[in-house]
Amino acid sequence: MRFIQKYTDSILKILFKILLYTLILLFNITVRGQSAGDYRSKSTGNWGDATTWETYNGSAWVDASSAPNSTNGAITIQGHAITITADVTIDQVILNSGSVLTINTGTTFTIADGSGTDFNETNSAITVNGTLIINAGALATGGGGNGGRAGSLTISSTGTLTLNGTINGVSTVPWTTLVNFGGLMTISSTGVFSVYAGSQLDKLSISGTVVVNDGGTIAVPTSARLTINSGGTLVLEPTTFVSGNSFVLSSGGNLEISSTAGITSSGATGNVQTSSRTYNAAAKYRYNGTAAQVTGNGFPTNLTGTLTINNSSGVTLSASRTISTGTLNLTTGNLITTSTNLLTIGAAGTTTGASSSSFVDGPLAQTIAAIGPTAKTFPIGKGTAYRLVDLTITQDAATSTIYTAEVFNSAPTTRTLPGTIDLVSTVRYWNVTKGSGANVTNASITLNYNTDDGVTETANLRIAKDNGAGAWVDLGGTGSGSPSGSISSTTNFTTFSDFVLANATGGTNPLPVVISSFSASIVGSSVKLSWRTETEVNNYGFEIERAQGDSNFEFRISNFEMIGFVKGHGNSNSPKDYSFFDEGIISRKYFYRLKQIDTDGKFEYSKAIEVDLGSPGKFELSQNYPNPFNPTTKIDYQLPFESLVRMELYSITGERIAELINSEQAPGYYTVELNSARLQLSSGVYIYSMKAMSKMDFKSNIQLKKMVVLK
Repeated sequence: MRFIQKYTDSILKILFKILLYTLILLFNITVRGQSAGDYRSKSTGNWGDATTWETYNGSAWVDASSAPNSTNGAITIQGHAITITADVTIDQVILNSGSVLTINTGTTFTIADGSGTDFNETNSAITVNGTLIINAGALATGGGGNGGRAGSLTISSTGTLTLNGTINGVSTVPWTTLVNFGGLMTISSTGVFSVYAGSQLDKLSISGTVVVNDGGTIAVPTSARLTINSGGTLVLEPTTFVSGNSFVLSSGGNLEISSTAGITSSGATGNVQTSSRTYNAAAKYRYNGTAAQVTGNGFPTNLTGTLTINNSSGVTLSASRTISTGTLNLTTGNLITTSTNLLTIGAAGTTTGASSSSFVDGPLAQTIAAIGPTAKTFPIGKGTAYRLVDLTITQDAATSTIYTAEVFNSAPTTRTLPGTIDLVSTVRYWNVTKGSGANVTNASITLNYNTDDGVTETANLRIAKDNGAGAWVDLGGTGSGSPSGSISSTTNFTTFSDFVLANATGGTNPLPVVISSFSASIVGSSVKLSWRTETEVNNYGFEIERAQGDSNFEFRISNFEMIGFVKGHGNSNSPKDYSFFDEGIISRKYFYRLKQIDTDGKFEYSKAIEVDLGSPGKFELSQNYPNPFNPTTKIDYQLPFESLVRMELYSITGERIAELINSEQAPGYYTVELNSARLQLSSGVYIYSMKAMSKMDFKSNIQLKKMVVLK
């Protein structure tokens, strides 16, 4: 019995030891996270060199026979310096404290989207000289359970980081030197870059280029700060934004803005939506949207950096701003200003890059703070018309004085002409004003013109200026080309007001015929067309054209036909009124336009206007016209209701000669033509009658008229 008890105790002790060893082994495997196929570094070296690694075979670490990739288990770098010299895709990588991972130029290191955290670093350093791609998984920095402090991620000037997944800073560990972008980082629509800084700021800085695609996000948590250094660029597309704690755009930094709301000083609009926002006046701002934008109230009040307009849909200035020593760069699209939201260029400020596709649409102010002749360019226009203005001004003191120019696509106020000018343009004019400051002792102006300004004879082109007393003054000049070019004044002036292109007396510049109004009104069953011209040069006259149809008439322009002609006044510098009656038309919708013809055969169309001739108010049979007639005449009649209409022709003795109409007709205006030759009518008096029975109340209306055939 004792033997059995002793044997049993021995067996239990052996089983206990086996269980203990098993638990220890399982504990080591669980704690250390080791499983067959895991890799760890054993020395500094190249990633692709098998001698750099050892692998776990399920019970022990042994020398690896090949380098790891995404098909292997967890990969741990144990404080060694590993260099990636060939493209590789990995998953489940851990960088322990002191580790250094360098991606060489021309090499791509891809972090795949596996299970768990795909990339975890602790107090290590990652330098990207080549390309780092983070797919839909996550890169966690700051320990992730391995302890230590977060390290650094550096994108060198030749490096590229493409973020399709997430970079997260662990909130329990402060950054040391988190990220410095010297190369290119692209955050895709699925990418999120989230940082944590603890009590330390400025641990995310951009010295290269970071592009955040639509839907991508940079999140800056509490106590962190995103800084764009001098030379660094942050590109934000329309629906992307920087959120969180603090954003700083440093002097010389570049911010590309695509949000329709621009950049704002607070609130949840615009590309930057952090709690704290600093926009340095010496930074560079580029409005890069695809839809119309506003600058936003975050745009600096006094810019010493650069404002670039690169949006074909245009950018509207949200409030008055000054570019004191910086640059306005116009590349694509217009900067839209108003008298209350005015852009002022300082004496040391500059404008560059303006063209017919990019200019200031509205007033622009320039500052002069010098005595000697100073030239200033105003790259202004209105709508689609770019009309540059150059001013050269001499002042009596070097006092800062502001000059504001704007162009208007309309006729200037009518003023008395001098003997040397017989015509001024009614297409457009320029207005220049002077602020307080120095006095002007001498000034000249250069105006630019294009095809629609109507310049045909450069030798007789002039500039006229308002003298402030209701008269134009001849400033001289000669055009540089036709139909586009420029003209500079040759007569000194010292005050500012309206300026306009003019034709020297006897010249042939048309500056052309301008129709200032065109309207229509209904008079009975007729339409009266009325129009006015402000000036005319070589105006032969107007063909009146009519089309029938509906609101889609623009797709049937060929339906227009000439229905009349009104002779023009030839040459005139005063308003002229015209009218034309379109008579005998039936009830329907009509469209009218004018074809203005010059004496040399050139022509232009006016806008088309619409007239809806509604139903008449009563039954009526009109007198035929012409009367007497031979061989044709027309008879107009009108129906207020849908009716059964019968119209007949009788001799003076009451003999029925012909039935002209016998049908149901809708309410409206109608015309029937009668041909005496076809009916073999001889000279004499005839009677025509209309009997119309309304389908509304079945009452009949009978009317008779006489007509005369005269052969």
